Amino acid sequence: MENEYRLPSELINVLIKTCLDYTSVLTLNLADRIANNWLQNKIHTAQEAIAYTKKWTKK
Repeated sequence: MENEYRLPSELINVLIKTCLDYTSVLTLNLADRIANNWLQNKIHTAQEAIAYTKKWTKK
């Protein structure tokens, strides 16, 4: 994941937590979808990812 998307470690940690908040089993498909969404929305830090995810889940 870090090599494919060039995500920093802190963002990968948030990505894993976000995936596990949705389901108890971590799947590559879900992680790919979330990481891709973050990159499309120019999310580059853990703080941005947390804020974006909170905003997105309230919809």
